[in-house]
Amino acid sequence: MKEIKKLLRKIRKREPKIIEFLSDKDYKKIKECEKPFHKAIMLFIANTGLRLAELQRLTFSDVYLPNWSIKHSLRVRKGEAGIFFRDINLNITAKDCIKVFYEEAKKRLSEKLNFESPLIISKKASRLTREHLATILRNFAWGKNIEKLTPLMLRDYFAVSLVKAGLNLKAIKDIMGYRSIVTTHDRYGNTSSEHIQEHVDKIG
Repeated sequence: MKEIKKLLRKIRKREPKIIEFLSDKDYKKIKECEKPFHKAIMLFIANTGLRLAELQRLTFSDVYLPNWSIKHSLRVRKGEAGIFFRDINLNITAKDCIKVFYEEAKKRLSEKLNFESPLIISKKASRLTREHLATILRNFAWGKNIEKLTPLMLRDYFAVSLVKAGLNLKAIKDIMGYRSIVTTHDRYGNTSSEHIQEHVDKIG
């Protein structure tokens, strides 16, 4: 009996985790969100692949130059010490989101806004909290008939989009901030059957 239990534990460890990805259809729903600030938060994560903690630490100095023009890439900081450890290129959508964050911060902070102000300001003029983000995603998903929507699903959408665009896993590992390429491969290396079908159809 003990041997059987050990064998079952080994099998469970080997079983790949089921990863829930955001569909293109649901991503399109996000782009059609009626609330600009909430829409910007969701799209920004889906177009940068940031973790929640990384998003919370961002300040305006990470995305704006001294003349208040948006940088071409943002520098993601690790830990409270503020050690820079990777850069993420910003696309047009991400830059548009930053403009929304700036306008929102101007309304909530007024003259107190500076380069060290949090990039994303909550209703109480403080940094975005895990609870606030969870509420935004939950309410949006419920209103748009999306079964599930989490910060991780938005982050993964960015990585999967890079895979589909043909970027190699080593580059994706660096962009997503993983320590090991094994983790990157296990999570994103298995191309979906739909994506395989697309390539098979192209051959025909």
